[in-house]
Amino acid sequence: MPLIKPDSIASKTWDALTGEYYRERYEWVASQRIAAPLLDVGSGQGYQAVLMARQLGATVDCLDIDSSLLECAEEIARLNGVSISTWLGCAEAIPFGAGAFATVCAFEMLEHLTNTSVRAALCEFRRVLIPGGTLLVSTPQHGVMTELHGHLQDFLAGDLISLLVDAGFEPDDLNKTELFQCIRARRL
Repeated sequence: MPLIKPDSIASKTWDALTGEYYRERYEWVASQRIAAPLLDVGSGQGYQAVLMARQLGATVDCLDIDSSLLECAEEIARLNGVSISTWLGCAEAIPFGAGAFATVCAFEMLEHLTNTSVRAALCEFRRVLIPGGTLLVSTPQHGVMTELHGHLQDFLAGDLISLLVDAGFEPDDLNKTELFQCIRARRL
């Protein structure tokens, strides 16, 4: 079932975010075994969070640094009859206790961070995950969209996997689409 869009979002923006552009990542996420409680870090307008809330039949926690995006996410969730909780904060200092989540997701957000902040964020993801918990990460493919949207990083898949291993994760799935590289990793 397609998502219902708020009238306040331009159709062009909605179509770009929910159409072909992200379709392959949405399908990859839908194929993953995710479990609640789930935290979506850098959730933005909440499209993926709403889809995951539907998939889980449970509330998804959304964390972002932009309150206006979180307000939009709340509206999209309300219109689609799912429950999300929104939290203002950053990936480098997640406002939850250790082991609070079974799944943490970070879709197209790590490329917006400095090298130091990427490492700090990965440590925070590990901290808030239960042992054996699942981390789902996606970034643009190397060389794709590097000049757009304030990207500070341009990850090669192998480099991102090395960062995950260094932070205490065991990557066990890599899916490359035309635009994105999606990695599932288990918290050690």
